[in-house]
Amino acid sequence: MSDDENRAEPKVLQVLAIETALRKGDMTNEEIAAFATTIDLANQVLALPVLHSMDNTEFCHAIHIVQEKLMSRPMMRRLQDLEK
Repeated sequence: MSDDENRAEPKVLQVLAIETALRKGDMTNEEIAAFATTIDLANQVLALPVLHSMDNTEFCHAIHIVQEKLMSRPMMRRLQDLEK
């Protein structure tokens, strides 16, 4: 089976699955939209020609940091509520 055949879902379905999971995590619509933007950005950048062997690895690491910050926001809100 080729790499293309191993991809189970089109990107649209993957984004919808991620959005559903993020909604269960109490992310706001704005946070979900920002997260979707990181997915679009990642897909665009990873489609560019590789200029250095570490480019994609470093880029993915940077994107994951942004995504982690977005996913932590619901917990940060809960902690702020506890402090009130």
